[in-house]
Amino acid sequence: MIIHFFGTGAGGSPGSKRFRSSTLFEFDDDRILLVDCGVGCHYRLSDKGLLTEVDTVFITHSHIDHFLGLPEFLFQAHLEGRKKELTVYAPRIVGRMIEVVAPYLYTSLGFKWELKNIEPRTINELGDNKLFFCRACHPTAEEAYALLIQTSGGLRIAYSGDTSEPCQDFLECIGGRADVLIHEATCNENNKDVCYKYGHTTTMEAVELGEKLGAKLTILNHIDEYFNSTIIQDVARLRLKYRTKILVPNDLDSIYI
Repeated sequence: MIIHFFGTGAGGSPGSKRFRSSTLFEFDDDRILLVDCGVGCHYRLSDKGLLTEVDTVFITHSHIDHFLGLPEFLFQAHLEGRKKELTVYAPRIVGRMIEVVAPYLYTSLGFKWELKNIEPRTINELGDNKLFFCRACHPTAEEAYALLIQTSGGLRIAYSGDTSEPCQDFLECIGGRADVLIHEATCNENNKDVCYKYGHTTTMEAVELGEKLGAKLTILNHIDEYFNSTIIQDVARLRLKYRTKILVPNDLDSIYI
């Protein structure tokens, strides 16, 4: 499968080096999942020729840096001639906000789309793959969710969403193990008080979880360029201590796993 990182930045991160959260999964059976849809992600999906091909969108929580690009996604997909049906899983409050905004962008779309509430501890199928919906520990959001992806080949990919650690709900939901962990790393240790205040995770905490899960690969995203400006140096030190391989992707990076 291929994982595309269209937005790796946190909501308050300054500048445009890292767009807001957006990660796309291309499965071996040609199904496509988009996790979060930050502002501007539709440009990057369009550039890759994937805007009309996404099967499912999963919005992790109701903070605007994770869903504000969704109305533009829908509108631009329509303009580009999308016909494929789309399923959007989102917290209830996100669904209500999209319904308010939508009439100002379009009166109708050229494709069918369905908005579904996220029910934690449920299993949903995407082609030959399974999506396990989990709760995250992000108390500043009304609803916050994480995700376990199990591919048809048995690969287990845990996606944290925005969360603080330790998060027992997430750990139990994913069964305490993952081959790949994609985890937020909003802050470094010098700014961990900010992380704790707003329900986020530090680089070290994310890597420690990857090690605990037995992940062969730990991928860090949702990086704040201000509160985690030392992430590259910190990761270099952590690589000497932990066995899990640590990756810090930039926007527009893609990896094959």
